[in-house]
Amino acid sequence: MRKRKINFRNLIKVFFVLSALFLQTTSACSNEQQIWSEKGKNTQALKSQDISRAKNAFVDLAKELNPTVVNVFTTHTVKSRGYGYPDDMFRMLEEMMGGNRRYSQQEMRPRVQRAMALGSGFIINKDGYIVTNSHVIDDADKISVKLYDGKEYDAKIIGVDPETDVALIKINAKGNLPFAPLGDSSKAEVGEWVVAIGNPVGQSNSVTAGIISAKGRLVPDVNTYNDFIQTDAAINPGNSGGPLININGEVIGINAAINRSMGGIPIEGIGFAIPINNVKKTIQMLSKGEKISHKYGWLGVSLGEVTPSLIESLGLADNIAGAVVTEVVPNTPAQRAGLKTYDVITGFDGQPVTSPMDLTMMIKHAQAGKTYVFDLVRDKSQKKINVILGEKKDTETLAKGTKEKGTKDNGATKENKTGVQVKATKEGVVVVDIDENSYAAAAGIMEGDIILEVNKTKISSEADFYRLFKTQGSNIMKIKRGDGVLLIAFSVKGNFKN
Repeated sequence: MRKRKINFRNLIKVFFVLSALFLQTTSACSNEQQIWSEKGKNTQALKSQDISRAKNAFVDLAKELNPTVVNVFTTHTVKSRGYGYPDDMFRMLEEMMGGNRRYSQQEMRPRVQRAMALGSGFIINKDGYIVTNSHVIDDADKISVKLYDGKEYDAKIIGVDPETDVALIKINAKGNLPFAPLGDSSKAEVGEWVVAIGNPVGQSNSVTAGIISAKGRLVPDVNTYNDFIQTDAAINPGNSGGPLININGEVIGINAAINRSMGGIPIEGIGFAIPINNVKKTIQMLSKGEKISHKYGWLGVSLGEVTPSLIESLGLADNIAGAVVTEVVPNTPAQRAGLKTYDVITGFDGQPVTSPMDLTMMIKHAQAGKTYVFDLVRDKSQKKINVILGEKKDTETLAKGTKEKGTKDNGATKENKTGVQVKATKEGVVVVDIDENSYAAAAGIMEGDIILEVNKTKISSEADFYRLFKTQGSNIMKIKRGDGVLLIAFSVKGNFKN
């Protein structure tokens, strides 16, 4: 009789399969179903070579781009009242000690001092052209540039554009200089890795890494032209003018500003960079000695977010995106073209509009005097309107959140079905009291708001407000708050919001 050979390899496989089935059955019987989700058990752990590649990515960036970043030192003249002392502290000390020295006319003349400032910049071509911030070289009598290899050169100003906070300077160095390639800042995404290189507080060629925290930030205290890139890569005084670099080694921004504190509270990890696409044309014109005339587009509207409540109130498609017109300023390109409040602008010059900020920057970068096509939705219908943009003004802004205080009137009638108490004004009705549990309060209506329209109808009295307010269904209100006008939409589904 022939004996059969036992295949131990197959036997072991069968053993492990049966064991897995047993354990799975036991687990299902003994444990309740989890209410959270986990990654699959077969997910591979991060391999050591992956970690090494991630680390080397920053190492390679530093090696490649550090030689293209320069330290910028400036000196300028400061006039101060002189008393023959190198520092006014000595004069104050003498006065405190009872001194009564008489100073000569020579000693009383204004004293000229030399002040120094520092910043950063980056080389953009082999001939020695360097980009930095205009505020880095403001009022400079002399500009010196120190390269990565320690060599120093005097630099001359090729051109300055304070509006964009960009300056182009040049050094005459022997040989071909290393330079940083410029990228496309429109392709930068929130969450992607970036590296900042600069001269913070005099620490030359410091490299910091972080991510893009946000895009399209307006920082009026710094600059009204740029829609800044926000980053948490460490940026400090002295970093101004240095590059913000993506993981591919391309400059996507010029580091320009930081948030230091708010109400006395220190703030960390909030830095701002000028998108490089905002300045490419500027530096090209500066290199040719061309005069830059900032006649940017101007529309003359206030804009608001397209919220789900607004979509419901206006009966729009759920997937619509854009910017809603909350106010049309009289005697502006917007009014002349026929734009109206409640219009939802979805496209500009063939480009989709996704937010009020998106449209604001498109218009600001457009050409004054040129005709552009606006795509919009009005009364559920799609339309195209031609608008001749005017020259830039400070009229088109997002609705401000400044609260305008009203005066409570205890004699006014409070409507329980709305939760809002109003009083007539010259412009509409002012909210003098509001129940914090009401749907209106939850939507963001505040005491002091001036309600101009209810459900697309202009109002002038308390009676108008209560008559037009829907105690069941969708409401939309045009509201003046401070210097801005906004639209607030909400649905009422009961007698008060519980």
